Amino acid sequence: MHIRISSEEQIGISAASQHAILTTAAPNCMRGGFGDLFYENTTGRNDFSVMKVAQDAEDLYFYVRTVATITSPDGYHWMNLFLRTNGTPDWYGYDFALNRISPANGEMILEKCLGGWNWTETARIPFRLHGNEMHLRIPRNTLGFVSPCAFEFKWADNYQSEGDVSAFYADGDAAPLGRLNFIYSE
Repeated sequence: MHIRISSEEQIGISAASQHAILTTAAPNCMRGGFGDLFYENTTGRNDFSVMKVAQDAEDLYFYVRTVATITSPDGYHWMNLFLRTNGTPDWYGYDFALNRISPANGEMILEKCLGGWNWTETARIPFRLHGNEMHLRIPRNTLGFVSPCAFEFKWADNYQSEGDVSAFYADGDAAPLGRLNFIYSE
């Protein structure tokens, strides 16, 4: 098994944390609206801190750690993994989404994009959740990989608008932030 990517995220940069940082660092920026208007975003839920990818001949392994205990897996847009394998059709480059639909019976749903924000189930992926860590294994062939494989990926949690890629800047937490992606290649 080879570990190719290990990344540490900017801890505390969820949407709610960004608000707290900006309010402290530049109070007039956040309060500079009309009168006593105060903007607040409390969508930060699972703040990503470490993401890793490993692989063997059969599978890709993903590991994610959050700052605090990961919330229960029944929430809105909980712990999503978006993958860009350069397949078509896609949604802003992502042709696979894991866990867009809440997990059931200890399995996440892997979906392939049909174009835009339209998806179809392709596989069920078991996962392990313990405290602030989550592990999962995706068979390479479900993503169309033989060897070698190369892809981009993003973790996102609690974004508020389905099909709106700008939500990766404003809501919940995304790693990496916004439209950026991590890149993996053998």
